[in-house]
Formats: sequence, structure tokens, C-alpha cells
Amino acid sequence: MPKVSVIIPCYNQGVYLQEAVASVLDQTFHDFEILVVDDGSTDVETVNILKNVLWPKTRVIHTENQGLSAARNNGIREAQGDYILPLDADDKIGKDYLEDAIRILDRHPEIGIVYCEAAYFGVKGGRWDLPEYSLDKILSHNVIFCTALFRKADWEAVGGYNVNMVYGWEDWDFWLSLIHRGSKVYRIPKIHFHYRLREASMVHAMDEEQRFFMRLHAHLNHRDLYRHMADIRIHFRVAELYLDTGMGFTPHQVLRKIIFTDQREIDFDLSGYRGIRQCRFDPINAPATIHIKEIRVIEEDGTSRQIDDFQSNALYRKDSNLIFATADPQILFPVGAVERPSQLTVRLTYNAVGEEAFQEILDRQNGMLAETRAELSTLGMRFQAELQMKNAEIERMKALLAQKERTIEEIFLSRSWRVTKPLRRLTGLFREEEKMNP
Repeated sequence: MPKVSVIIPCYNQGVYLQEAVASVLDQTFHDFEILVVDDGSTDVETVNILKNVLWPKTRVIHTENQGLSAARNNGIREAQGDYILPLDADDKIGKDYLEDAIRILDRHPEIGIVYCEAAYFGVKGGRWDLPEYSLDKILSHNVIFCTALFRKADWEAVGGYNVNMVYGWEDWDFWLSLIHRGSKVYRIPKIHFHYRLREASMVHAMDEEQRFFMRLHAHLNHRDLYRHMADIRIHFRVAELYLDTGMGFTPHQVLRKIIFTDQREIDFDLSGYRGIRQCRFDPINAPATIHIKEIRVIEEDGTSRQIDDFQSNALYRKDSNLIFATADPQILFPVGAVERPSQLTVRLTYNAVGEEAFQEILDRQNGMLAETRAELSTLGMRFQAELQMKNAEIERMKALLAQKERTIEEIFLSRSWRVTKPLRRLTGLFREEEKMNP
């Protein structure tokens, strides 16, 4: 009985198959079997290759076309090894991968998934810079490629790969199943996996709607994991883009995407729309603090234009940093003279979301209240100062008036005033006579 079973699903990929099998046969660890699962191939070259397989330690299982999840399940079901390694027909592994991974699995029964570092080959080479595994990361998106080793007993315990992941990401869903059972994860710090980059692949061929539903299925398949292990409630975070083509914003012209709070870029496909006047981007369905790095519209010819002028319903905004106290954040901006839009890209950072944002929102509200109080206090002090100035002016005028009254009184009481009294009377009589005899 072999210790390891390498499962290679193949659907019309015969041109690459020999290279994948050769990378397994070249292993420094030799106690393995190879099961190639023909998932109903229709390509003539692939059919002929699979009919005439003469590779050592290799068996071919022929089935009707059922999809990648079912193909892997069909292969693992026939596998005799204690450990399983899935390998896509167009990829390959380094010669020490099985030896290094099995050493870890044999020594550490608590570890249920062993993977490694990776590199690209094909249309482009170079290191595949995947983030290292953590529970938080894999709850958000997949960080473990499909070619990782696990125990067949664990595959049986979780019921295999979920066939409702029809568009892809079935490996992500499967890893979540193992992690939910308590499996620990180990990454070998060596490049043992080589991922072929082609012009098209199943994952890259998924459109926005398919990606939406695969994320939705993964969440629904593992609601208990998210609720209990991650200590969060299932709550789908959705970004929406409303399009105004002349009739205002309506529910009939809106693009939606499930997003995760570590997401840095959101792309919306605009190729099916013409005459877009303005857009309303709702970055998340929760209170949040967000930094908008860039909003860019790309045309079909590849030209693009950055949008810098936007409005929002944020509680507070400073430059491109926004604090939303509402569960319906909105960012409104005109598209401008874009003849044939192809894509809208929003680059952003979710600094805090939901309850995490409440403290910052409260701090901002308290800050605004403190600023208002400070302004009122400043206005009060200014008013008080002005009032004091007015009171001082009134007191000065009172003092001047009192001084004048004292001066007049002194004149009335003076000896000169009394001595000149007859003269003043005589002068008055002359003036009266002049008025009567002009």
C-alpha cells in the first residue's frame, strides 16, 4: 500500500500532463501512487494520451465530465495512500516536496495541511508572493493553493470537496472544512510548487457574478466556522456601484461585490453600460473608517482617468480619509467624458469596520462636540470682551458727562457769572429789539 496518493484531475489538458507526472516520478520519496482522473475529456490528443498511459506507478480513472471538485473526490475515493496530494494537470512539484511534507505529517499529528512556497512558470516566471497562512487571512480569502498534502481520513471526515463550488475556489472551501475540524497548517519554507501561468485559467475566467456566488457559497458552507472559530457573526460585506445613465440611480443599474475588510482593490465591469453620467459607490454596508487611495475609470482602449472630485455622506472627511457613522456609506462622483467605459477600479483601505469603527466614530463625534464647545467658548469670550469694551466706553461717556455737568455748575456758581448777569440781560433785550425792528 502506498503512503501517498497524488491525484491529478485532467480535462483536455493532455499537452501538459506528462510534465506534471514526471515531476512526481522525480521525487526523492518513492512510496507513492499517481491517479490521473480523466474528467470526460473531449480533446483528441488528451483522449489518446490517457488511453495509452505507460507511466510507472500511474493509474487512470475515466469518468464523465463532473467538474473539478467531483474529479478530485473520484480520485481520492480510489486512492490507497494515507496522505493525499492534489496536483492540477498543468502544474508541477519540486523533487523534495513529498519527502519534506511527509516528514512533517508523520511527526505532528495535529498538523492536517502541509503546503510550501511557490513560483510561477509558463508565460511568466518568478516567485509567487502569497501571504503566509493565518486564520484571519484564510477566513477572508484563500492563501493555500490546491497542491497541499492532507490525510485521506480528514477528507472522509469532512465529506470531500464541495461540489457546489462549481466556478472554482473549491480548494479554499475544502481547507476551511479541515480547519473547522481543528487541523493545523504548516508551510514549508521552500519553493516546492510550480504554478503554470497561461493566457486563461478556470480561476481567472470567473466573472464578477461568479466570484460573488463562490464567496457566498464558501460563507454559507462554513457559517459555523465563521460564527464560532472566528468569533464573528455571518454578515456579508457588500460593496455596490450604482450607475446613473440619465434616469438617476435605480436598483436596476447596480453592480455588487462581496468584499473583505483586508481588501485593497475593488473592480467593477462597466463594459455593458454606455452613457454613464455619474456613479454612487457604496464601499460597505456598515459604519466604517476608510481611506480612498484612488478611483479610476478605464476605457476600452486602455486609457484611464483618475477621479479626484467626489462627495460623500461621511460624518467627517479630511482629504481622502472618511469616517462614516451610517450603515449606508455613499461616495458620489461624476464619470465625465468617458465614451466607452470598460472598468472602474477603486483602491482603498478599510481602517475599521462595524463595531471596530464605533470608537473612532465616537471619538470623532466627541471631537466635533469639543470643537463646537471650544468655538462657543471662544465666541462667548469674544462677546464678553466686546461687552466689557462697550461698558468701559459707556462709563467713559458717563464720566465725561459728569465732568461737563460739574463744569457748568461751577460756572453758574462763580462770581464772574453773577457780576455779568446785568450785562447778559441787557444783551438779551438788544437782541429782542433787533428781532422786532430788523
